[in-house]
Amino acid sequence: MGAYEPGVTLLNRLRPARLESLGSLLERLRVANHYQERRWLGGLLRRHPEWPEVLRRERDFQALEELTGLGREELIGLTLHRFAPWYGVAQGAPRPALPAVLPIALWPDIGSQRNTREGAAVCPVCWGERPVILLPWWLHQLTACPWHLRLLRQRCAGCAAPLRLVAGQAGCGQCGAEIAAMATRTIVGEADAVEVSVLLWQATGCLEGTSPVEGVTRAAGHSRRGLGTPALLTGLWGCAQAQVAGDGGPRLQRREIGVVHAALVAAWQQLREGAPQGQVDAGTGHRKGAGGLSSPAPLGAGHPDRAVRLSWCKASR
Repeated sequence: MGAYEPGVTLLNRLRPARLESLGSLLERLRVANHYQERRWLGGLLRRHPEWPEVLRRERDFQALEELTGLGREELIGLTLHRFAPWYGVAQGAPRPALPAVLPIALWPDIGSQRNTREGAAVCPVCWGERPVILLPWWLHQLTACPWHLRLLRQRCAGCAAPLRLVAGQAGCGQCGAEIAAMATRTIVGEADAVEVSVLLWQATGCLEGTSPVEGVTRAAGHSRRGLGTPALLTGLWGCAQAQVAGDGGPRLQRREIGVVHAALVAAWQQLREGAPQGQVDAGTGHRKGAGGLSSPAPLGAGHPDRAVRLSWCKASR
């Protein structure tokens, strides 16, 4: 078959894997129901059919409910709306349709990601176990796999281009190189790296368990006692950006995963030490220095939960 015709009931319906993204599920549905065209839902999803993780029109979710048999809340949980409680929009108002705010760029400028990568990264070991695209792999702050303790990978070992992940397909969507065979650096034995990686997966609601931050921020007398998750994510990213500021390179979200990971580990070490030198203004998301505000806002600045001033960035401004 070619493209899907609205109103047709799929013979084979599938359940999403845990943390699977909507685009990954729809690709598996395409294959399971023998549709040949990659853009098989172009007649159903008029906007962003190639990136369903950013859908926000009510009619699109209603159409997908009929197509997949999944409820509206479950479908929203397969999109970037899932992370809306932990990320905000720096300025402007989102378009109406869904109560959640997309944790990415100002609408409708989809191309300017703030909290998400331009393409999902991947844990090759996870992919070898089951080739589905996990929604957390889109987030800049998640740089390592909490189960296999390896850095995620963004580039193909075969063609060196950004990896093109296709759910259900073992190889790179561009050159066919086997993804499960691609090497990534292990963080086994690196206590701080493991700790901050697990922390971030837990903070974004993608991993169960007691967050390591509980023992730091809830301890009596600690200057970060009571720090909320949105403020933690914003402040940690702001400190990580400070690690690379001044080296003449691009902003942190444009760096390779290894650089982002190292900056986040350093920022986490500073948080635990509790010896601040800089300050982040909660209202603007800018670091404050003696000469006033400086440095662009970190990711997620402006979230309503930022009614605190974060002051735990020792790095130079």
